[in-house]
Amino acid sequence: MRRNALQTDDRGASIAITHALTLAITAILITTLLVTTGNYLTNQQDKVAQSQLKDVGGDVASVIDRADRVNETGEQVNATFEASYPEQIAGEPYSMALVPNSSDRTNATLYLNASELGLSVTVPVRTDTPMVNSRTRGENPTVRLCADGGGNQRIALRGCP
Repeated sequence: MRRNALQTDDRGASIAITHALTLAITAILITTLLVTTGNYLTNQQDKVAQSQLKDVGGDVASVIDRADRVNETGEQVNATFEASYPEQIAGEPYSMALVPNSSDRTNATLYLNASELGLSVTVPVRTDTPMVNSRTRGENPTVRLCADGGGNQRIALRGCP
C-alpha cells in the first residue's frame, strides 16, 4: 500500500512546473522586447537619415540661390561655390542630381538619394538663371555659375558642360 501512495503523490511536481513556466514566460518577454526595440531603432535610423537628406538638400538649394544672386549683377562671371557635408548619411553614401524642367530651365528639382537605405528627397529649386542637368556625389558638392562666352550664364552641380 505504501508503494501505491508514492506513485500517486504529486506534491513536489508543482515547484518544477512553476519554474519551467516562469522561465518560458521570461524568455518570451525578453524576445518580444528585443524584437520591438530592434524595429524601433531601425525606424529611428530611417527618420534621422531622411531628416539629414532634407537638411543637405535645403542647404544645397540655398547655395544654388546664392549663385543665382551673383548672376544678378549683370556681369558675365564664372563662380564656384563649395559646400562641405558628411560623406555618408546613416553610414551610407548618397548622391544628388539637379534636374531642370524641360520647358523652363529656371525651375528644377534637386534629388538626393541614399540608395543603400532606399531613401530619397526632392527639393524644388527656382532661379532666374537657367540650370543644367548635373549629378554629383553628396559629400562635397560644388555649385558652379558658368558663362558660356555668348552672354549666357547657367548653374550646374560639379561643373559646367
